[in-house]
Amino acid sequence: MTRELYKKLAAGCGAIAIVATMGTTALAFDEVNWVWNADVITTVETSTIAITELAPTGLNQAENEQEMRGTISSGSTINEFGSLPDLAPLDPVAASDTTMVESDAQSMGNSASINSSVQINYDSNQIFAGLDPDTAGSINADSSVANITNAMVDTSAMAVANSLTVNLDYVTTDDAIAIGNNVQSALADVSATSSAETISITGLSVPTDTDNQAVTSAATAVGNNFSVNVQQAAAPVMDPLAPVAPLLP
Repeated sequence: MTRELYKKLAAGCGAIAIVATMGTTALAFDEVNWVWNADVITTVETSTIAITELAPTGLNQAENEQEMRGTISSGSTINEFGSLPDLAPLDPVAASDTTMVESDAQSMGNSASINSSVQINYDSNQIFAGLDPDTAGSINADSSVANITNAMVDTSAMAVANSLTVNLDYVTTDDAIAIGNNVQSALADVSATSSAETISITGLSVPTDTDNQAVTSAATAVGNNFSVNVQQAAAPVMDPLAPVAPLLP
């Protein structure tokens, strides 16, 4: 091997060693930072098909439209009532010994009731307002009892603008369906007042439970009221067209 060729080979190996060393140093690291940004969009599609097969025995279909504008008021007043002097001391437990004074006032704008034992389809629309559609109507109920001696007192007042009640007492499960639309609109001042004043009861032992109080007073004011009740009839109703089983000998 000539001296010149040896020098060239030696120089080439040195260059390779330097490059390898530099490459190892460049790939080394002491810390890694990951940045993860993800936007996830999830789409869920649900398709449900329900098939209901009914064979109702009848149909109660009703359309109810009521509109009332203006003022409605009712009042009940009882003043200066006294039981007869020869009556025995009152006992609220014994009905025969109880003298009761009752006062009741009710004012109602629109009221409807639908009762059926078969399927019901109904559409109801009730509107209450003042004479001018942009003004409020007025519904007032007042009940007052005063100056009562030796008597039980029960006074109540109720004022309602719109009320709809739907009752379905079905006989068969095929009739256990009520489909309806109810719209109620009330622009009104609704008030109810019940008062009991100057009640004097002597010789009367009143139990402490709330079901036997000597004086009761209640007031109820309602703008819109809607009630639906679907239940099985308490006593089954016989279908007149159903076949009758023959009597056994």
